[in-house]
Amino acid sequence: MNFSLEALYALHMISNNGFSEEIFLLPLPEIAEVEKLKQLKQVLEQGYEDLRNMGLIDENNDPTTACMARGIYLEQYQKAFSHCEIDQHFYCAQLVDSNRWYHIVIEKVGDNAYTLNRIHSFHFLGMTIQLHDFKRPESK
Repeated sequence: MNFSLEALYALHMISNNGFSEEIFLLPLPEIAEVEKLKQLKQVLEQGYEDLRNMGLIDENNDPTTACMARGIYLEQYQKAFSHCEIDQHFYCAQLVDSNRWYHIVIEKVGDNAYTLNRIHSFHFLGMTIQLHDFKRPESK
């Protein structure tokens, strides 16, 4: 499921009792000559419409169970003690569960398209290793 940045911000507001703040490592782009409050209103309106088009808002304008489940992931992402960004492609909140095994990862998959997933830390490490050429020290 791909989210626009606007949909992520609307999801964050829905799951955060109407309170909105910037998402760690994914701030809203600055729009010249637009007040921050006006920009946020435009973003949330677009995001809510995106969520509706994704089937995450029902015909009564209420969030679906799937919407709230993704909202929990985003809430865990925001509340994490440690975040990292890899190659402006992965935005990760580390060790978000009580066992400290899982990460919440927002992955940029296209122009204004993101996925939001909860994955095991070993899975994330494997993905990172596959995407990077780690050079071994040369033997002497």
